[in-house]
Amino acid sequence: LLETSYCAPSPISFESRDQPIMDDPTLEDYNLDEVAAAFQESMLGRASAFATDNILVPWGCDFAFSNAYIEFNNMDKLMNYIND
Repeated sequence: LLETSYCAPSPISFESRDQPIMDDPTLEDYNLDEVAAAFQESMLGRASAFATDNILVPWGCDFAFSNAYIEFNNMDKLMNYIND
């Protein structure tokens, strides 16, 4: 179930269509909890379509990562939050 083909699932396409992760809780537009919850929901939906413990999470699209810093910085924020 790759609902976004091989592109990143929403809301984690930071370079092109989605807002960057704001991980400072003192900021008015803090959104880390919201992005992590949406990512988790997307992954649970994906996991339900597979009979394995592992799922593929493609994170790129045509011409993605032209500014890789944006993508990798936001990926790091998201993965650190989830792993904590």
